[in-house]
Amino acid sequence: MSGKAPEIDYQAIAHKANIATRAASADVLVELAKQVDNMIVSSADLSNSDKTDGFIKGGARNLVKGDFSGKFLQAGVAELTMATICNGIALHGGIHVACGREKMQNHSGKMSLLALRPADAAETSVAWKMAMANTSTPTALILSRQNINDLPARNNRYEIAAKAEKGAYIVSKNGENPDVILIASGSEVATLVEAAELLTERKGIHCQIVSAISEGLFRQQPLTYQNEVIPADKPKFGLTAGLSVTLEGLVGNNGKIHGVNHFGYSAPAKVLDEKFGFTGEFVYQEICHMLGK
Repeated sequence: MSGKAPEIDYQAIAHKANIATRAASADVLVELAKQVDNMIVSSADLSNSDKTDGFIKGGARNLVKGDFSGKFLQAGVAELTMATICNGIALHGGIHVACGREKMQNHSGKMSLLALRPADAAETSVAWKMAMANTSTPTALILSRQNINDLPARNNRYEIAAKAEKGAYIVSKNGENPDVILIASGSEVATLVEAAELLTERKGIHCQIVSAISEGLFRQQPLTYQNEVIPADKPKFGLTAGLSVTLEGLVGNNGKIHGVNHFGYSAPAKVLDEKFGFTGEFVYQEICHMLGK
């Protein structure tokens, strides 16, 4: 991203319940198309399954041969070419540029990439706010294809999700002295919510659930805040649909990580969740085993 952060009411955008985060991202792009003149969006997908076409639905026109007045670039499958174009625009400055793809990096000497993996629609709006405000590095929004249950909130969910700007925050906790800290990002946070309910109902185990949208940002916070969110003296359980190593820095030695350390399987999300243990019941069993309960 490059250019001054626009004035957008991100809270007003986060209103649809239990949707995929890429669908929530599309809703944000609709508003950005209406309100941000100096922004170009590109898609690496011919069918726009990455939902960047929300920018078109907001009124942006395609960039086409002979007419460069549009603001949407359909790059098709030419991902490397598209990335080069987007990086060049960002390097020039003065223009916000967004691309529907991953594996973005630079060599600025600072945090090379702000990678954000939001856990629900509210966090997705917050993530876009963070991305539009970040003018020093590329930002990657890691979004879900499948619908996700919104995370619990007593009052305004967006106000709670706004704490994601610190990289990680407490989604919920029962009791002042939790027995275990549960850590995840993206769609896995909702699974931890399900597991925590079972742990409390069946075993009386108090849980503190943490959504870690960006470990890099979290590590920039004061140590007092870091220890409040992820206490060093508490057992921790991490859940990730990626490699386990991605949560090692947050879970540490005093805990366990359930991840996916293989690749090659393809099936509907629900089938894979059940096969690889990304259900509330399976995670409940894993945590009980870890705690010896």
